[in-house]
Amino acid sequence: MSIKIDNLRLPSEHNKSKHSKNKRQFQLFERYKSKINKKRNTDFFQELNILLSSGIDIRSSLDIIIAEAKKEKDKKIFKIIRNCILSGKSLSEAIKQSQAFSPFDYYNILIGEESGNLVATLELLHKYHLKQQELNQKVGSALSYPLIVLVISVLAVTIMLKYIVPVFADVYARFGHELPSLTSFMLKLSDNLGKVFLFLLFIIFIFSFIKKQLTRNELNRKAYQNFLIRLPIIGNFLLEIHLEKLFHSFTILLNSKVNLVQSLSILRKMTNLLPISFAIKQIEKDIIYGNSLSESMKKHSQIFDIKHISIIKVGEEVNKLEFAVQKVKEQLEKRIMVTTNILTSALEPILIIFVGFIVGLVLIAMYLPMFKLSGTFF
Repeated sequence: MSIKIDNLRLPSEHNKSKHSKNKRQFQLFERYKSKINKKRNTDFFQELNILLSSGIDIRSSLDIIIAEAKKEKDKKIFKIIRNCILSGKSLSEAIKQSQAFSPFDYYNILIGEESGNLVATLELLHKYHLKQQELNQKVGSALSYPLIVLVISVLAVTIMLKYIVPVFADVYARFGHELPSLTSFMLKLSDNLGKVFLFLLFIIFIFSFIKKQLTRNELNRKAYQNFLIRLPIIGNFLLEIHLEKLFHSFTILLNSKVNLVQSLSILRKMTNLLPISFAIKQIEKDIIYGNSLSESMKKHSQIFDIKHISIIKVGEEVNKLEFAVQKVKEQLEKRIMVTTNILTSALEPILIIFVGFIVGLVLIAMYLPMFKLSGTFF
């Protein structure tokens, strides 16, 4: 599925100007990224799809959605979309104007409008966002138990140091004996617990500030993200999550009959992981100059798995690229769930051992002087 260079125009001043305009549009999307409510958008695509499929015109459909919206914030966004439609703009332009949807949503709806498959596109978008929500919920629920255990353990140790250790300190002070080093350390920690927490918060703030300053620059941010994805286990897991979203989006774009180069251009602008974005940019250039997708992906084996590249190659050879991309997406989804289960299974005993060790250490520190005192009396 390579593209001949003869069929493409090299970048001109007009194209550069257009690219600059698109870049500014995506910066606008990024600026209002915090406003994106994925659940609201998923419900919006579902409701609009059902209403349009029933033969109701888009204006009446939006009126119904506005009337049924419970939150004022949601109503305001839907009213912006309706007013844009009434002023003669397309749905894709209205969605961009609302600043409440992602670039992926905007481009898919634009493609759906141009191809005359808006209803089908809305259904695909609803299924895509629903699938992403399910995946996020599965990952979140799998990791919630270890997080709860960690929070409870921190609270338990804090309560012991704040309220139980001082009681022992008063008892030992009456005897006047020299306390063991471990006990003295725990007593000092108890006395300075507030200062310790403030120090930890200060360290976290300093690290966050340094990270923010370093990652302001795109190259520094890419280096930082490269470091993250190279971390053992966690790095690969993070990369797989981003790739699963990428291939899911890729499947929708190809099924919507978007050409390969345009699909890659949209995917590059969608992804938040710069190593992937840079790799896609290079792949896009390679395809324009005649290379196949699989050949271009091989140059970025640190990002794309060799097995997935092989599946893409077979898909290109039999002219079933969208089917191959879907298979890669399904494989990544399964691997994410397997990795999540493994991490959860491994974290549970590690956290239990860690909590037991800390609590045991505090108890030993408190009872150690008693054993020494009993040895002195007997």
